[in-house]
Formats: sequence, structure tokens, C-alpha cells
Amino acid sequence: INDNFELQQALLIIEEMPYNHTADNIANKLRHIFNQWKINLQEKIIAGVSDNDAKIIKAFQELQIANISYSAHTIHLAVSDGLKINLEQELLKKAKALNLFLVHHDKYQNRFLQIQKILQPTKDTLAPIQDIDTRWNSTYKVLERLLKLKQAIKLLYEAMQKDDNKEIHKDRNNLATLYLTTEEWIRVEELTFILYPFFQATKFLSSSTYSSIFNRSTLQIS
Repeated sequence: INDNFELQQALLIIEEMPYNHTADNIANKLRHIFNQWKINLQEKIIAGVSDNDAKIIKAFQELQIANISYSAHTIHLAVSDGLKINLEQELLKKAKALNLFLVHHDKYQNRFLQIQKILQPTKDTLAPIQDIDTRWNSTYKVLERLLKLKQAIKLLYEAMQKDDNKEIHKDRNNLATLYLTTEEWIRVEELTFILYPFFQATKFLSSSTYSSIFNRSTLQIS
């Protein structure tokens, strides 16, 4: 921290870690970096922050560095496991497929935006969000956005029904199979309600404003 007690950050190095990524090799690599920057391991290193990778934790132990788990990653693992429940897996699969339809069909983008302007002329239009499979909070954002676009998606489908173009008819039939039922929309609402506190916690813990928050596998140095 500086004289005003504001958190300061410094990136020492970005460097490839050659194979094999054993705990010993990781520890030796860290020793080399510390020596390169003339950082006294016993006097300067307070703690190491990492995900739950056993090899990194063991490397910290070899260096006698206290390990602090990266809280946001722990939340990610817990929520990801929770979303693997069979009942929710089917719902998420269908919701993601619906979102993917909206993301990849650029030819309907203008019509989709126009529908939103008609529905809510005083509000900004919204685009569907590209999902990232490795981040559960991306799934949350997708579900939240779909809920906001629910009425617009319905009107887009109705507009496609009135179009005589054969290609649009094919897309319309695909959209019909992907559109969520009333019960499924309710479940999406319930799921986003449950996930919201975890999303907020992840957002908070991923911030660089607080001294307890660090990026994956970084070191706190006094």
C-alpha cells in the first residue's frame, strides 16, 4: 500500500513455465524469479495466492510460503458442480442453445433490435451475450440477458412465422424447438435468483480494489 493506504500492484514477470509442471519445478522457478529481483523469501514474501491446484500449493509449502486459496475460483468450482445437477443441465443446455441461435444469426440482428425499440423505446437495445463454457458467471449473464430479451425473442419468432422465405421458415422451426416453455422461463428466473449472490461475490472478489484479492497464482510481497 502507499502512504494513503491504497492498494498498489506490480507485475514482476510474465514468462513461460516449461514442462514438466511439478511442484519442485514450480518452486525452483519461483526461487529463480525471487533471486532475479533480489527478493528475500523470508523477509519479503507474506503469502502466495493460488487456485486449488495441488502442485502449486505443494510448491508454496516447499518454499515455506503460506498459501491462500483464490476465493473466486473456489466459488467457481462450487457453483459449477451445483449446475451439473441433471435437472438443471437440461435447462441450461436448452437456454444456451437458444442464446447461441441469437448470437450466430446475424441476419436477424437488425430486426431483433427494432423489436426491442418498439417494446421499450426509451431504453437501450441489448444484444445476446456470448457464453464462455469455462466461466460459470458467463452462464449467469446469459440467463439474465435472456430474461430481459424474453418478449423480444417471442416477437421475433412471430415475425418469422409471417415471412414467406423458405430459409427463414427453417430458422423459425429451429427457434421454435429452442424457445423455452413457461415453466422453463420460471426455472430460469429462479436459477438466476439463486446464482445472483454468487455472481456478486465473484465480482467483488475479482476486484483489484481490496487487499485480500489477488489474481490466480500471484504473490503478495511486503
